[in-house]
Amino acid sequence: MNITKKISGISQTLQRVLKRPVSELLMVQNDVLAMQRLQPLYSEFIPWTSSALRPAAVELLLNDITINDRRVIVEFGSGVSTFFIAALLQSRRGHLFSVEHDPKWASIVRKELERRGLLDHVTLIKAPLETSPFGTQQGDWHNEPVVYTWYDTAVLEQKLPPKGIDLVVVDGPPAFKDQYRFARFPALPYIADRLASCCTIVLDDIDREGEQTVVAKWEEQTSFRFQVLTSRGNIAVSHTGRAFNI
Repeated sequence: MNITKKISGISQTLQRVLKRPVSELLMVQNDVLAMQRLQPLYSEFIPWTSSALRPAAVELLLNDITINDRRVIVEFGSGVSTFFIAALLQSRRGHLFSVEHDPKWASIVRKELERRGLLDHVTLIKAPLETSPFGTQQGDWHNEPVVYTWYDTAVLEQKLPPKGIDLVVVDGPPAFKDQYRFARFPALPYIADRLASCCTIVLDDIDREGEQTVVAKWEEQTSFRFQVLTSRGNIAVSHTGRAFNI
């Protein structure tokens, strides 16, 4: 390849990059920085799938746990965040309750946690999805049909702590299909009575219309107020009580 073609290729690449929104470039930059900061917790490969929280979002969770001393942590949707939170809890007081609907994925997560010696810090809860008691089949926000699903509450009642939850991560159930776009709405109505007076709620995938509507409805129906952090992992975050910035 001659020098002219090389310069042309570099020029085209720069043009594509410069056309991307600034928020997207910041998101990528923050992810790269977060990966560097997360590295001390793991010295080997972690299965980071396309459904996982972004690195910057994981870093924010670990900041909250460390700085604001979160000890009773619940996440809906197991994955890369499970591994990092469990690794952090090795040197801290606290416990993670991780809820997962897919038994095959839950088995993979369990094996990885066990192999890494982290199971003592995690209660992995396998809870199948069922029709949610927190919505209607036809939907009360839009005219088109919407399916409301949530984790089996009978399982959750047995496994989740009844009070004192100070960090909630909502990255499940899956909500990428249009008919399931409000699947994560039940998280806050269900967990609200179990929350500590000082706590953090994090919702992933806030760039999607479904999650944006979910946050709007949460704010309409509760006293929680959310901040959208697109460049810090594509999440929405709410704090109650006194807490340091994360």
